[in-house]
Amino acid sequence: MDPINFKSANIVMGKDQSQYLDLPACKEQDGKVTSVWKLTDKERKQIAEGGVVCLCQSTFNNAFQPVNLWVDDNLHDNSDVENDNLDADSDDDDWENEYNPG
Repeated sequence: MDPINFKSANIVMGKDQSQYLDLPACKEQDGKVTSVWKLTDKERKQIAEGGVVCLCQSTFNNAFQPVNLWVDDNLHDNSDVENDNLDADSDDDDWENEYNPG
């Protein structure tokens, strides 16, 4: 799976940290952080044939944080994806209305 940029992404997690990939995300005021991932063709085939999605979260020996995985048809054609619009210091108040998975 590859993380992808999307219209309401307002932060890049792991930016300028060589041990991590850049992770575009939408950070909400209530503390929720949403990232969007695209499956490779190989992964799509694996899932179609009964494969599963696995999640590994680094807790650094702190409490495990709740997570939620879902499928979003609104991004299947990348209509919401923008390639170079991320601002890690964005204070834009309208982002919460652009993409809210619920």
